[in-house]
Amino acid sequence: MRTEVYMRYFRTFVTPTRFLMTSTFMTCLIVIVFVTSPRRLPYAPGAARYSSAMNVDTRSLTNDQPAAPDPPAAVVPDADPPAEEKPPEAAGDEAAAPAAPAAPAAPAAPAAPAAPVAAGDVDPAAGIPFDVTKYHSLDRAVYNRVDKCGSRSLLYTIDQLTVKHGYEKVTSAEYNKKNLTVEEQKELVDEINGLKPPFIYDRHVYFTPFQRFGSKNPVWFNLIRDPLRRFISLYYFKRFGDPHTAAGEFNMPEEIVNRSFDDCVLNNVFECSTKASFRVVPYFCGHGEGCRMPNKWAVEQAKKNVVENYALVGVLEEFNTTLKVLDKLVPQYFEGAMAAYESVQSTGIVEKFKSYAGKPPSEEAMAKMKERLGLEYDFYNFVVARQHALKDMLGIE
Repeated sequence: MRTEVYMRYFRTFVTPTRFLMTSTFMTCLIVIVFVTSPRRLPYAPGAARYSSAMNVDTRSLTNDQPAAPDPPAAVVPDADPPAEEKPPEAAGDEAAAPAAPAAPAAPAAPAAPAAPVAAGDVDPAAGIPFDVTKYHSLDRAVYNRVDKCGSRSLLYTIDQLTVKHGYEKVTSAEYNKKNLTVEEQKELVDEINGLKPPFIYDRHVYFTPFQRFGSKNPVWFNLIRDPLRRFISLYYFKRFGDPHTAAGEFNMPEEIVNRSFDDCVLNNVFECSTKASFRVVPYFCGHGEGCRMPNKWAVEQAKKNVVENYALVGVLEEFNTTLKVLDKLVPQYFEGAMAAYESVQSTGIVEKFKSYAGKPPSEEAMAKMKERLGLEYDFYNFVVARQHALKDMLGIE
């Protein structure tokens, strides 16, 4: 009975027309829902995937492929050796700030340092022979004079030659500031470039590369001395001065003034240590911290600068030869240098600047100190050999 009622109800309301309309409506609804619903597309390797919420590339957040490493930092040239070449005291002082980590990206590639000058690489005869007229047209010269190396003899000779050749000798008002910051180096370059040529500018200062500041290098020249003789001369000069320099200028306590050279060396006083006596090489190496620490890199960098930037570094023990080489290489400044020096000698003025001597050092103390000056002797012997090579090139007897 109940079944008949249900069938009568179905035939009354579910007609073929109504059934067709309902079916069509449901089909359309299903299609609309399918089309408008979000679908996950298959991932193509190498294609960028984006987060719709943050709009960022998510490749580096997956394991499909690692993110590219950060580009290496630009290398700024400097006089300092690479960190691995620096002595322990210098290494690490200028460590770069760590880069921000990128997870799980590969570590950033380190910046490749400039290749260091390897020990023993610089030949005293490097670049020789060369055109003798190489420096003849240059009208700016710098004498970054080393203390206690006969600079007064050379400066008095230059005084004689300024009259003959019509140039100025300009002595810096900054007497003894040798090591400069980058900004101070630029100020030095600007000061020298602001002078009216021709001139010779002299100052106790470390070698400064003008090209680093967009300027052309002047003629560089210098004079050095046997390291042990220089050290002993400086040791007693600081205590007793000379006829033109009062000993009190150095403000030393009496017990230090009265300390003999032997006591200083044999008792390992810091003043006579390897570190404290490494004083000539920095004049030619430059202003970097690594140049002021006793190490082989600094010596080789100093040699490299001599070859590439100096017309001549002469030696006091062969002063006549030094003047003759300068005469040939930079005649606009030094032609007739030997005659000028002989004129200076005839006045006796050079003898008046000799430092007062203290107690003569013992053989033991001199041998020990010479050993501590090993790096300075390495550079000195290079300079002597180079002057000999230039002498031979120029045919000087």
